[in-house]
Amino acid sequence: MNINAILAIISEWLGVIAVSLILGLNPIFRRPLVGFLYPRREGIVSFFLYILILIFAFVFYSGAANPALVRSNTPQDDLYQRLFLAGLALVPFLLALTIRKQPIRSTGWSRQMIRPGLELGLALAFLTIFLRGKIYSLMGGVTPGEGYALLASAGLCLAEESIFRGYIQLRLCSWMGNRVGWVVTSLLFTVWQLPRLMTNPVNLPINLALSLGQGLLLGWISQRSGNVLVPVLYRTISEWIAFIP
Repeated sequence: MNINAILAIISEWLGVIAVSLILGLNPIFRRPLVGFLYPRREGIVSFFLYILILIFAFVFYSGAANPALVRSNTPQDDLYQRLFLAGLALVPFLLALTIRKQPIRSTGWSRQMIRPGLELGLALAFLTIFLRGKIYSLMGGVTPGEGYALLASAGLCLAEESIFRGYIQLRLCSWMGNRVGWVVTSLLFTVWQLPRLMTNPVNLPINLALSLGQGLLLGWISQRSGNVLVPVLYRTISEWIAFIP
Protein backbone atom coordinates (compact mmCIF):
# COMPACT_ATOMS: atom_id res chain seq x y z
CA MET A 1 0.00 0.00 0.00
CA ASN A 2 1.45 3.35 -1.06
CA ILE A 3 1.35 6.67 0.75
CA ASN A 4 -1.38 8.06 -1.53
CA ALA A 5 -3.72 5.21 -0.62
CA ILE A 6 -3.05 5.75 3.09
CA LEU A 7 -3.68 9.49 2.80
CA ALA A 8 -6.94 8.81 0.95
CA ILE A 9 -8.11 6.55 3.77
CA ILE A 10 -7.18 9.11 6.43
CA SER A 11 -8.98 11.91 4.56
CA GLU A 12 -12.04 9.66 4.34
CA TRP A 13 -11.93 9.06 8.08
CA LEU A 14 -11.63 12.77 8.86
CA GLY A 15 -14.60 13.55 6.61
CA VAL A 16 -16.68 10.82 8.22
CA ILE A 17 -15.84 12.12 11.71
CA ALA A 18 -16.81 15.67 10.74
CA VAL A 19 -20.16 14.67 9.22
CA SER A 20 -20.94 12.34 12.14
CA LEU A 21 -20.28 15.15 14.61
CA ILE A 22 -22.61 17.50 12.73
CA LEU A 23 -25.47 15.11 11.94
CA GLY A 24 -25.05 13.38 15.29
CA LEU A 25 -26.29 16.56 17.00
CA ASN A 26 -29.82 15.45 16.16
CA PRO A 27 -31.52 14.63 19.52
CA ILE A 28 -32.81 11.32 18.15
CA PHE A 29 -29.26 9.94 18.32
CA ARG A 30 -29.16 10.59 22.07
CA ARG A 31 -31.39 7.68 22.98
CA PRO A 32 -29.97 5.68 25.92
CA LEU A 33 -27.84 2.68 25.01
CA VAL A 34 -28.96 -0.85 25.77
CA GLY A 35 -28.37 -1.87 29.38
CA PHE A 36 -27.86 -5.35 30.82
CA LEU A 37 -28.93 -6.74 34.17
CA TYR A 38 -25.67 -8.66 34.60
CA PRO A 39 -23.03 -6.76 32.58
CA ARG A 40 -20.05 -8.76 33.86
CA ARG A 41 -21.69 -12.03 32.81
CA GLU A 42 -22.50 -10.56 29.40
CA GLY A 43 -18.90 -9.44 28.99
CA ILE A 44 -17.54 -12.88 29.85
CA VAL A 45 -19.91 -14.53 27.38
CA SER A 46 -18.74 -12.05 24.72
CA PHE A 47 -15.09 -12.93 25.36
CA PHE A 48 -15.85 -16.65 25.19
CA LEU A 49 -17.64 -16.29 21.86
CA TYR A 50 -14.86 -14.07 20.54
CA ILE A 51 -12.17 -16.63 21.40
CA LEU A 52 -14.26 -19.24 19.60
CA ILE A 53 -14.49 -17.26 16.35
CA LEU A 54 -10.82 -16.24 16.58
CA ILE A 55 -9.93 -19.94 16.60
CA PHE A 56 -12.17 -20.31 13.53
CA ALA A 57 -10.20 -17.54 11.81
CA PHE A 58 -6.76 -18.99 12.54
CA VAL A 59 -7.83 -22.48 11.46
CA PHE A 60 -9.47 -21.08 8.32
CA TYR A 61 -6.50 -19.03 7.14
CA SER A 62 -4.01 -21.75 8.05
CA GLY A 63 -5.69 -23.92 5.42
CA ALA A 64 -5.93 -26.76 7.92
CA ALA A 65 -9.64 -27.30 7.27
CA ASN A 66 -9.58 -27.00 3.47
CA PRO A 67 -6.60 -25.46 1.63
CA ALA A 68 -8.78 -24.70 -1.39
CA LEU A 69 -10.87 -22.26 0.64
CA VAL A 70 -7.94 -19.91 1.25
CA ARG A 71 -6.46 -20.05 -2.25
CA SER A 72 -6.72 -16.41 -3.30
CA ASN A 73 -5.86 -15.22 -6.80
CA THR A 74 -7.80 -11.96 -6.91
CA PRO A 75 -9.12 -9.33 -4.47
CA GLN A 76 -12.60 -10.73 -5.14
CA ASP A 77 -11.46 -14.15 -3.92
CA ASP A 78 -10.22 -12.55 -0.70
CA LEU A 79 -13.54 -10.74 -0.25
CA TYR A 80 -15.58 -13.92 -0.68
CA GLN A 81 -13.32 -15.73 1.80
CA ARG A 82 -13.89 -12.96 4.33
CA LEU A 83 -17.64 -13.15 3.74
CA PHE A 84 -17.66 -16.91 4.28
CA LEU A 85 -15.70 -16.63 7.53
CA ALA A 86 -17.82 -13.71 8.81
CA GLY A 87 -21.01 -15.66 8.12
CA LEU A 88 -19.59 -18.65 9.95
CA ALA A 89 -18.54 -16.44 12.88
CA LEU A 90 -22.01 -14.91 13.16
CA VAL A 91 -23.63 -18.29 13.85
CA PRO A 92 -22.51 -18.74 17.50
CA PHE A 93 -23.64 -15.19 18.34
CA LEU A 94 -27.07 -15.85 16.85
CA LEU A 95 -27.24 -19.09 18.79
CA ALA A 96 -26.27 -17.26 21.98
CA LEU A 97 -29.08 -14.74 21.44
CA THR A 98 -31.58 -17.52 20.80
CA ILE A 99 -30.53 -19.76 23.69
CA ARG A 100 -30.36 -16.86 26.15
CA LYS A 101 -33.63 -15.37 24.81
CA GLN A 102 -32.19 -11.92 24.22
CA PRO A 103 -33.86 -9.50 21.77
CA ILE A 104 -32.17 -8.39 18.57
CA ARG A 105 -32.02 -4.82 19.90
CA SER A 106 -29.41 -6.05 22.38
CA THR A 107 -27.06 -6.18 19.39
CA GLY A 108 -27.63 -2.56 18.38
CA TRP A 109 -30.51 -3.21 15.99
CA SER A 110 -33.36 -1.04 17.28
CA ARG A 111 -36.47 -0.55 15.15
CA GLN A 112 -36.83 3.04 16.36
CA MET A 113 -33.34 3.86 15.08
CA ILE A 114 -33.63 2.30 11.63
CA ARG A 115 -34.73 5.46 9.82
CA PRO A 116 -32.22 7.90 11.40
CA GLY A 117 -29.53 5.24 11.09
CA LEU A 118 -30.34 4.81 7.40
CA GLU A 119 -30.14 8.57 6.80
CA LEU A 120 -26.81 9.00 8.58
CA GLY A 121 -25.35 5.81 7.12
CA LEU A 122 -26.23 6.81 3.56
CA ALA A 123 -24.80 10.29 4.15
CA LEU A 124 -21.49 8.74 5.22
CA ALA A 125 -21.60 6.32 2.28
CA PHE A 126 -22.07 9.10 -0.29
CA LEU A 127 -19.39 11.17 1.42
CA THR A 128 -16.98 8.24 1.09
CA ILE A 129 -17.67 7.95 -2.63
CA PHE A 130 -17.03 11.68 -3.04
CA LEU A 131 -13.84 11.78 -0.96
CA ARG A 132 -12.39 8.74 -2.72
CA GLY A 133 -13.06 10.32 -6.13
CA LYS A 134 -15.32 7.54 -7.46
CA ILE A 135 -18.36 9.59 -8.48
CA TYR A 136 -17.52 9.72 -12.19
CA SER A 137 -16.56 6.05 -12.23
CA LEU A 138 -19.96 5.08 -10.84
CA MET A 139 -21.81 7.39 -13.23
CA GLY A 140 -20.71 5.06 -16.02
CA GLY A 141 -22.54 2.16 -14.39
CA VAL A 142 -21.57 -0.89 -12.36
CA THR A 143 -20.29 -4.10 -13.93
CA PRO A 144 -21.67 -7.49 -12.78
CA GLY A 145 -18.39 -8.17 -10.98
CA GLU A 146 -18.61 -4.87 -9.13
CA GLY A 147 -22.24 -5.59 -8.27
CA TYR A 148 -21.31 -8.96 -6.77
CA ALA A 149 -18.52 -7.26 -4.82
CA LEU A 150 -21.04 -4.77 -3.41
CA LEU A 151 -23.33 -7.57 -2.25
CA ALA A 152 -20.40 -9.47 -0.73
CA SER A 153 -19.16 -6.31 1.02
CA ALA A 154 -22.64 -5.71 2.42
CA GLY A 155 -22.85 -9.26 3.76
CA LEU A 156 -19.36 -9.08 5.26
CA CYS A 157 -20.00 -5.76 6.99
CA LEU A 158 -23.45 -6.79 8.21
CA ALA A 159 -21.99 -9.89 9.87
CA GLU A 160 -18.84 -8.34 11.35
CA GLU A 161 -20.49 -5.13 12.55
CA SER A 162 -23.32 -7.09 14.18
CA ILE A 163 -20.70 -9.14 15.99
CA PHE A 164 -18.27 -6.42 17.05
CA ARG A 165 -20.14 -3.11 17.23
CA GLY A 166 -23.44 -4.81 18.05
CA TYR A 167 -23.00 -7.81 20.31
CA ILE A 168 -19.51 -7.36 21.77
CA GLN A 169 -19.15 -3.58 22.09
CA LEU A 170 -22.52 -3.02 23.74
CA ARG A 171 -21.78 -5.64 26.36
CA LEU A 172 -18.21 -4.56 27.05
CA CYS A 173 -19.31 -0.92 27.33
CA SER A 174 -22.01 -1.93 29.78
CA TRP A 175 -19.42 -3.84 31.83
CA MET A 176 -16.27 -1.69 31.49
CA GLY A 177 -17.67 1.73 30.63
CA ASN A 178 -18.14 3.35 27.24
CA ARG A 179 -14.56 4.44 26.62
CA VAL A 180 -12.80 1.27 27.78
CA GLY A 181 -15.37 -0.99 26.13
CA TRP A 182 -14.97 0.90 22.85
CA VAL A 183 -11.17 0.62 22.88
CA VAL A 184 -11.13 -3.05 23.92
CA THR A 185 -13.64 -3.93 21.21
CA SER A 186 -11.49 -2.13 18.63
CA LEU A 187 -8.46 -4.13 19.75
CA LEU A 188 -10.41 -7.38 19.52
CA PHE A 189 -11.55 -6.40 16.02
CA THR A 190 -7.92 -5.78 15.00
CA VAL A 191 -6.77 -9.14 16.33
CA TRP A 192 -9.67 -10.76 14.44
CA GLN A 193 -8.12 -9.41 11.23
CA LEU A 194 -4.67 -10.78 12.13
CA PRO A 195 -4.99 -14.30 10.62
CA ARG A 196 -5.92 -12.79 7.25
CA LEU A 197 -3.35 -10.00 7.38
CA MET A 198 -0.58 -12.46 8.23
CA THR A 199 -0.91 -13.86 4.72
CA ASN A 200 0.74 -10.61 3.59
CA PRO A 201 3.60 -10.17 6.11
CA VAL A 202 5.30 -7.37 4.16
CA ASN A 203 2.43 -4.95 4.81
CA LEU A 204 1.40 -6.43 8.17
CA PRO A 205 2.34 -3.45 10.42
CA ILE A 206 0.57 -0.80 8.33
CA ASN A 207 -2.45 -3.05 7.75
CA LEU A 208 -2.77 -3.69 11.48
CA ALA A 209 -2.56 0.05 12.19
CA LEU A 210 -5.25 0.74 9.59
CA SER A 211 -7.44 -2.03 11.00
CA LEU A 212 -7.14 -0.54 14.48
CA GLY A 213 -7.98 2.92 13.15
CA GLN A 214 -10.96 1.51 11.28
CA GLY A 215 -12.15 -0.35 14.38
CA LEU A 216 -11.93 2.77 16.54
CA LEU A 217 -13.79 4.83 13.95
CA LEU A 218 -16.56 2.26 13.49
CA GLY A 219 -16.97 1.85 17.23
CA TRP A 220 -17.16 5.60 17.71
CA ILE A 221 -19.75 5.93 14.90
CA SER A 222 -21.82 3.19 16.49
CA GLN A 223 -21.74 4.91 19.88
CA ARG A 224 -22.46 8.30 18.33
CA SER A 225 -25.46 7.05 16.36
CA GLY A 226 -26.75 4.42 18.78
CA ASN A 227 -27.26 2.08 15.85
CA VAL A 228 -25.23 -0.64 14.12
CA LEU A 229 -26.86 0.17 10.77
CA VAL A 230 -24.74 3.32 10.41
CA PRO A 231 -21.31 1.61 10.53
CA VAL A 232 -22.67 -1.21 8.35
CA LEU A 233 -23.71 1.18 5.56
CA TYR A 234 -20.59 3.32 5.79
CA ARG A 235 -18.18 0.40 5.92
CA THR A 236 -19.93 -1.43 3.07
CA ILE A 237 -19.18 1.42 0.70
CA SER A 238 -15.72 1.99 2.15
CA GLU A 239 -14.82 -1.67 1.53
CA TRP A 240 -16.49 -1.75 -1.89
CA ILE A 241 -14.69 1.36 -3.19
CA ALA A 242 -11.50 -0.72 -3.53
CA PHE A 243 -13.17 -2.67 -6.37
CA ILE A 244 -14.06 0.45 -8.39
CA PRO A 245 -11.33 1.42 -10.88
